[in-house]
Amino acid sequence: MIAAISPADINYDETLSTLRYADRAKQIVCKAVVNEDANAKLIRELKEEIQKLRELLKAEGIEVQEGPDGKVVCEKRDANKDECVKAEKGDGVGGGGGGNGNAGTETVNGGGDATVNEDEPGELEKKICSPNRLRKRTGSSTEMAVDQLQASEKLIAELNETWEEKLKRTEQIRVQREAVFAEMGVAVKEDGITVGVFSPKKSPHLVNLNEDPTLSECLLYYIKDGLTRLGTSEANVPQDIQLSGSHILKEHCVFENKDGVVTLVPHKDAVVYLNGRKLVEPEVLQTGSRVILGRNHVFRFTHPEQAREKRE
Repeated sequence: MIAAISPADINYDETLSTLRYADRAKQIVCKAVVNEDANAKLIRELKEEIQKLRELLKAEGIEVQEGPDGKVVCEKRDANKDECVKAEKGDGVGGGGGGNGNAGTETVNGGGDATVNEDEPGELEKKICSPNRLRKRTGSSTEMAVDQLQASEKLIAELNETWEEKLKRTEQIRVQREAVFAEMGVAVKEDGITVGVFSPKKSPHLVNLNEDPTLSECLLYYIKDGLTRLGTSEANVPQDIQLSGSHILKEHCVFENKDGVVTLVPHKDAVVYLNGRKLVEPEVLQTGSRVILGRNHVFRFTHPEQAREKRE
């Protein structure tokens, strides 16, 4: 750095300021930094961390391999058994000092005779190396290392994905999402905004009926595979379809969907009407059936598969 100063007294302030700046500039420490991409730096650090974790697991007797699907597979070598055998030989259980190999006790002479029973658990723990104790000692740290290794491998795989691969994966997720929404009867735009609701193409469902045509078919309830429970929010068991109003019990009825056949099972004392007659016993529903629950809730049962078979 070159600082230009003037000997004239009229430039005294400027000269003093320049010299102060030059003094501060001399105290600046420059550190060379490699101009490295952020993702490349992160990948490099993750690889170093993975290498350290592999060495740690190897020291614990765990072999790390990559499976056919690219996932990390860890196999533990059975080295604890060998350690226990070595410990038993080194300690000489049942045969140390003046004892013999066939004796059941160990005698220690030091101002008096003291005998230690071989069956006492406290002495056995001191002399015999337990594999379970070794596992407890290293188990938690090993599991943490394995989890951290798998997480790092997964993160590296995601970072190494090209832009085209990420775009392809995003497109697959979008197609799956649209298929699920279409099955549920929800129409969406390409940007994901919901534009309308229509009847599902495969799933059996209930739609509400009302005296006012503008209020009919505004509510839609899906009947899933297995059991679909209907009741109120006050039930002890969470209800899949929750209604309110007079004559609706906490657990009112159950729709059983098995192999595409839906059976309506009313609970005891539940007010359930099917096509104008009161239902007491379980009965199989046909598409187009009218179901009245309580005094105010009227529905039409629709089964797209049955409707398609009738048209054909």
